[in-house]
Amino acid sequence: MIGKVYKFKLDFDFGFGYCNIVDFTTADTLCTLVVRVYNLSGNDNYTITQIKNAEYLLQPIRIYNRPNTRGKGAWKFVGDIY
Repeated sequence: MIGKVYKFKLDFDFGFGYCNIVDFTTADTLCTLVVRVYNLSGNDNYTITQIKNAEYLLQPIRIYNRPNTRGKGAWKFVGDIY
């Protein structure tokens, strides 16, 4: 699935999680983003190839706001998946 991969901090010092965000927003619609969370976590730094080959933990989730990519609690952009 095409999209951008982000790394985000998990609560209770469980390390980090990874997700793929796909943007389906058009000029005629509200912000339509779909998030798929990978079954990866911890403090390891995974490569894009490892992330791409990992299984998904959850079914796709629709969100209406882009993740925070600056400041406290920001999600870190890891790379694009094609």
